[in-house]
Amino acid sequence: ALNMSDNSLTHLPDTFATVVLLKVLVLDANHFTEFPEVVCELVNLEVLQFSKNKIMTLPDSIQNLVRLQELVMDSNELVSLPETLAELTTLETLAIPNNNLSFLPTAIGALGKMKLLDLRCNNIQTLPSSICHLASLEVLDLRINEIVTIPKDIGKCLELREMNLSNNAIRVLPPSLAQLTKLEVLALGANHISRLPMEMCSMTFIKELQLFGNPLPDVASPANVKGVGVERFLGLLNQAFKEEHLTAQELTAKASRVRRVSIADKLKQRKDQRHSFMYRFDNKASQLDGEPSSTTTGPPNLQIEN
Repeated sequence: ALNMSDNSLTHLPDTFATVVLLKVLVLDANHFTEFPEVVCELVNLEVLQFSKNKIMTLPDSIQNLVRLQELVMDSNELVSLPETLAELTTLETLAIPNNNLSFLPTAIGALGKMKLLDLRCNNIQTLPSSICHLASLEVLDLRINEIVTIPKDIGKCLELREMNLSNNAIRVLPPSLAQLTKLEVLALGANHISRLPMEMCSMTFIKELQLFGNPLPDVASPANVKGVGVERFLGLLNQAFKEEHLTAQELTAKASRVRRVSIADKLKQRKDQRHSFMYRFDNKASQLDGEPSSTTTGPPNLQIEN
């Protein structure tokens, strides 16, 4: 490994190519304005960290880094990514937050081993449909962009466990979200979502659902979610679809037997959690439509940001 961070570097000499066996290269916090082509001759590189510089583009020759597993370019000035990125078939982590990207290349879908894709804090407006081909993707972070729509086949990313799409301009959610049965965290706060697809009613496997800052009406409001937990909320949502003659107030009233747990009590039980507000549904005291209450533990808790 070679760490050359914080050295005010602006370029690398051609002789740098002689360290051909190098596997880890860190060039963070220097003064690069262009990506040094000589780095692309280090064909054995597995990890390349190039954060906190002023690089605007990546060269097509980056395709030579065929063994690269991790590419981190945080806090640069990148405006685009080359299509030759498709040749980096061993890449598992691509982290390019805090840049100026407005779109992604179609080639992104060729990165079949990708597990983490971090593109938060860019200017991305559209997502290529090829992103749905990332069959190994586990974490997708696209918060704080300008995304309007989510590809309709996003449900094909079956390994997704965390997806953060907060602070965008999303209006409609694709029904295929319900196919993401391994999804535990879904953050959709601060968008323009005015209704939820009926298919979301089946997503009881989610542990954390964020909906704050959306124009959601009545029973689908974040306030109602916070009060009853994810599983009960989705149950109410399902009933709202089935019984449209009931008002939101009547539906909410059916979940009124909710026991609030104080922050102090909860912290004693789970010191590793940092919730602003925590609630627990008491199965013994709560029923819906007169059905017998379950003796199992309550649904997972829900974090709602304010």
